[in-house]
Order: sequence, then structure tokens, then C-alpha cells
Amino acid sequence: MKQLKVLSIMACLIIVLAGCASSNKNVEGSPAKQSESKQPEAKGNDYPVGMEFGDWSDTNDQGITNVRNAFSSDEAISLGMDLPEKFGVKSITINIYKSDNGQLLDSWDDDVDPDWESFVYEFYDPESDELLETGKYEVAVFRDTTRIAEGTFNIK
Repeated sequence: MKQLKVLSIMACLIIVLAGCASSNKNVEGSPAKQSESKQPEAKGNDYPVGMEFGDWSDTNDQGITNVRNAFSSDEAISLGMDLPEKFGVKSITINIYKSDNGQLLDSWDDDVDPDWESFVYEFYDPESDELLETGKYEVAVFRDTTRIAEGTFNIK
């Protein structure tokens, strides 16, 4: 009787283990394989995109005019960027760094429409902002914690 009980338990264990081992296989067309292929691709491979600097255009369809990377400290500076997809959020963060030491000089959030794929923004106005010193600067734009755009400009 004791031997029959041990044999029954062993048979149950073998059946259970055999079933578990076969359920881990990802055969083409199996439910496990199908669910893997339906997961969205990881975004972020196209980021960060570059940005342009120049003058603000009074007409919305022109975006940035007089594109350049060198400015004097008494010139207003606008940035423009085109994304490979919609923003998908209502707010982005813009950071300005001093390139030579990486010091964060300023950071702010700006509202965007989640359906936008491009963005133009005048971020420096010498009449109302503290004058930028001569040197190289980096601007980075973040969606949540992902750096989606970046670019550099110089103040001469």
C-alpha cells in the first residue's frame, strides 16, 4: 500500500513537471508568442532629435527664420524642432546648460498639445531675461524623463 502511494505521488509530479516544461516553449502561433508580438515597440530610438535656432517668425507656417547657431547677447533666440511622432503629453521640460561645465542654468515646463509633432518657442529675450555670457550653451527638451530634442548655440 505504501509503495502504491509513493508511485502515485511520483506519477503526479512527473505529469505536473512535464506540463510546466512544455508551457514555457514559444512555438510560432502559440498564445505566448502572439502576445509578445503585440507589444508596442520601444520608443526612444529616434531620440533625441536635433533642434534649430534662429529668429521667431510672426507667421505660424514659417517656424524659425534666419537659422543659425551663433548669436550676440542682445539678440532674441528661438528654437524649433520636429518630432517623428506626436508629443503625447500636455507638458514638456526645457533645460538650458552651460556647455563647458554642464551647469544647469534654467529649467521650466511649457504646455504643448499632445497631438503636436513640432514646436517653436522663443526662449531667450534680452529685454526681459538676464543677459547670456559669451560661450557655448546646450538646450535639451524632455518628455517626462526622455530627452526628445537637443541642440547647441553660441553667444559671441
